[in-house]
Amino acid sequence: MISNAVTDSHAQIIVQAGTIAGGITLPAPPPPPVPRLLPRRRPLADRVEARARLSALLSAEEPLPVLITGPEGMGKTALAVDLLHGQNTPGPHLYADLGGSSASGPTRPDAIIARWPRARAHR
Repeated sequence: MISNAVTDSHAQIIVQAGTIAGGITLPAPPPPPVPRLLPRRRPLADRVEARARLSALLSAEEPLPVLITGPEGMGKTALAVDLLHGQNTPGPHLYADLGGSSASGPTRPDAIIARWPRARAHR
């Protein structure tokens, strides 16, 4: 039996079947998009050993937090960004330029945090 009905200004088509064999399968909804805010990779020079050590730490069964330190301009951010681009981590990647060497001074924490909810998501 097939019938048509209009309720609350929405048209509905109703199909009634006597028997459904084999069950009904509905596709699962896609997972929500995950924010990826990493800047693009930059060329690295002579970072093979540091990258290998950091990659091993992050690839461990229970990865540890990693802190990369050193003087300004030595490539800490480039190393971290390159390493994270190579990782297949399921969580979001939230990046913030803290403006440490900016002429206008450091970026305010509230300005950084305000950007993250609007982060462009990628599947």
